[in-house]
Order: sequence, then structure tokens, then C-alpha cells
Amino acid sequence: MTETAFPIELDIEGLEVKEVKINRKEHYEIYVESILEGGTCRECGKHIERKLNMKQ
Repeated sequence: MTETAFPIELDIEGLEVKEVKINRKEHYEIYVESILEGGTCRECGKHIERKLNMKQ
């Protein structure tokens, strides 16, 4: 299979596209990463932050 690079814009605030692949079933797999430090709780509306433990 030939690799083809093309830009993709999801227009979703706070997401950065990291990688786009086409799998064996020819479906697109889009890998994203959040660039936001926090968000809004969908239940109460309060600002929340989640700190990840990045131990390896």
C-alpha cells in the first residue's frame, strides 16, 4: 500500500491531530491529543483539571 500525506482539520477546539492512518478495512484512524489544561464538567459546569501521572 502506498502512503499519502494530507492535512486534516477537525475544527475541534483544543485538539491537535497527531496521526492519520488507513487501516486494513480502509477506515480512517485519526489520533488526536488534547492541548487544553482542563475542561468543563458536563454535569455541573465547573472548570476541572486532571493531572496525569506520567511515570514510565
